[in-house]
Amino acid sequence: MAHDVFISYSSKDKPVADAACAALEAAGIRCWIAPRDIMPSMEWGEAIVDAIAGCRLMLLVFSQSANESPQIRREVERAVNKGVPVLPLRIEDVAPTKSLEYFMGTVHWLDALTPPLQEHLQRLTQAVSALLQIDIAARPAPAPPTPGEPVPSAAPSVRREANAGPSAAAVRTRRPRAIVIGVAVVAVVVGLGVAAVWRMSDRPVEPPVATAMPVPAPAARVTASVAGGFPVFVGQTFRDCPDCPEMVVIPVGDFLMGSDEASSEAPIHRVQVGQPLAVGKFHVTRGEYGRFVRETGGRGDTSWQQTGFAQDDRHPAVNVSWEDAQAYAQWLARKTGRGYRLPTEAEWEYAARAGTTTRYSWGNDIGRGNAVCDGCGSQWDDKSTAPVGSFSPNPFGLHDMHGNAWQW
Repeated sequence: MAHDVFISYSSKDKPVADAACAALEAAGIRCWIAPRDIMPSMEWGEAIVDAIAGCRLMLLVFSQSANESPQIRREVERAVNKGVPVLPLRIEDVAPTKSLEYFMGTVHWLDALTPPLQEHLQRLTQAVSALLQIDIAARPAPAPPTPGEPVPSAAPSVRREANAGPSAAAVRTRRPRAIVIGVAVVAVVVGLGVAAVWRMSDRPVEPPVATAMPVPAPAARVTASVAGGFPVFVGQTFRDCPDCPEMVVIPVGDFLMGSDEASSEAPIHRVQVGQPLAVGKFHVTRGEYGRFVRETGGRGDTSWQQTGFAQDDRHPAVNVSWEDAQAYAQWLARKTGRGYRLPTEAEWEYAARAGTTTRYSWGNDIGRGNAVCDGCGSQWDDKSTAPVGSFSPNPFGLHDMHGNAWQW
């Protein structure tokens, strides 16, 4: 996956790393961050080496924990040896160890020692865009999610890798597994298929109270009219054009991100999604993606047509690269004049959880007939993808947030 910034951080600093990633990606700066961008079955060390070699800048989230981490030291050393500039974001007032100072003694540091974090992330975005010569003036970034203090307990994390296959081990490892990678749009969706498309509202609406209950019926929804933007009735569905994906407006709110069941997902932290978003109701379908390819010529990759199993235009587009997913979102933006993009990891998890606190949006157990995966009890298990909309939506009205196809 092509990317601009490699984010190096200690697991204890994951909330800040996630917030930095969200802020940069909202400004159109492509980030690589573990474990999100380590593909299934890929060896961790190999993925790190390749990601550092492929980046233009390393962002180091610097703290006492990072200072003491041998892994951080190896990542910084490799970046310096490869000629990759390192930009430290200091979140704790500690002096670097001699081994780190050796590599970064003359490097300019950005300090984020005092709240609010959002202001520091805005400066970070400006610094990175200047260093990489990326013009973001025409599209200001929305306010990034704000990590809070660690929370003692919460439900296991719902991640894009929630499609990983079930095992004979603990229930927490039994996440629906997709057959192939797909693309999700507005934030990001191209894994082994095409998934959701997000679009940002032109103006905010009054936030509803975050709750684990389903979105209220239309008559009771918080509403606001947005001149020149999409209709911001929470739960409203719309299309910007006949060839565009169907979108659903989801409420703003907050949720607990992360899990205490895996060190790579700890600590649990509260994330605020403060900007109204419209998210693709379904995975981007083969028919929708095909229209993009016919109109633009695509990028020359025909893998999405070579799935190895039968599909029609209502199946999710799969075997789509991150670059092609970005190109699809940019095509939608040009076609409609709206702010289509791929979602950040935090936005995707918020949409997948949809106000729930269970392992899946329908409960703690996979059950049968809720999704396509290895052991989900559907007619498509281990055979093919399912037509989009074959299963019940989550409380936000979104389909296939678990299973069917991996998502960007």
